[in-house]
Amino acid sequence: MEAEQALTWIRDRTPDATLEQAAAFLALAADRGLTPFIECHPIFTTKKEKVGGAWTSRKVVSLKEHYNIAARWGQQCGGYSTPVVETTREIRTVREYDENKRGYVNAEKPGVKVRIGVLTNRDYAALIDLARMGIPGFDFMTERAAFLKWGESWVADDHSAPSGKDATWVARKRATEEALLNAFGREPSQARQMYQAALTAEAHQDAVAALYPPTPTPTRAALPATSIIEGDFTPPSPPEPPPFDEDADAEMVAELARQAQAETQAETQAETRAEAEADPDPLSNYDATPFTTSEAAIQWGMTSGAFTHGQHAKNAYNQLRETAQPTDARQMAQLWRRDVKERLRAKNAQQQL
Repeated sequence: MEAEQALTWIRDRTPDATLEQAAAFLALAADRGLTPFIECHPIFTTKKEKVGGAWTSRKVVSLKEHYNIAARWGQQCGGYSTPVVETTREIRTVREYDENKRGYVNAEKPGVKVRIGVLTNRDYAALIDLARMGIPGFDFMTERAAFLKWGESWVADDHSAPSGKDATWVARKRATEEALLNAFGREPSQARQMYQAALTAEAHQDAVAALYPPTPTPTRAALPATSIIEGDFTPPSPPEPPPFDEDADAEMVAELARQAQAETQAETQAETRAEAEADPDPLSNYDATPFTTSEAAIQWGMTSGAFTHGQHAKNAYNQLRETAQPTDARQMAQLWRRDVKERLRAKNAQQQL
């Protein structure tokens, strides 16, 4: 994408944006490895200044990543769940620019406050291990509160939101993003990832060269010189066969027959057992850590990219549960993770066609 095209889109919301700011936005998106206007958007911070008796605005370009970027990074780091979501109403004093007074004033605005607690799958597994130890006085909810990573956001009711959304949706997305950053940190930029991968590959090649030196090419040694043998050559006679013993030969034939039959039965049983146990993708390959709720499992399936709509993920989860009839939550978690992976493989194969 060229800077002129990006500037055309930016000026729909920021009419006084410049070409340099559009180019800076594209450079930031390229360094982060994000698609402009899809995975990230330009943010212009407006600052009013009084110059020569007149108020002027100075705009600085910055990058706002899509909320799904933090969610994707959390899934790549092991996964997470959101067991705690608190929503309250709150009036706060905000400082905003008043066009009539030509300056900043304090104003009280009603809004929504969302507080979200994120629990990583690693911490959830650690809590399960602690619960299994049978420690006296152990309380799962109390211990879980110590593992939660929190995020909080307040958004005014008159804040702009996407079509069909409201201030509560914006506050929840912001709180979730903050909690994920506290739990996993920010995803490294694409340039840094490529640089680290190059360093790792180069170090690996050096290590392999040090541990396994190149094997010298073998050379064929010259045959020693021998004298030519003259005259007729008569090969030695084969040894005489042993005398025929009818009883011994009959016992040997019967023993060989029993051995052949036993080997055939063993091979048949092995083939039958292999066919019965053949599973190209067994459940044992998948993490058995159960999800906190079915909503958390459906949300995990959505963030993986296997579904394009939340209702599709919910229908697939309910159908899998009714069809497979899992015995417990651990088996259901394995079945769901395998089903999502198969959908991703089919989706990638279809995109490659």
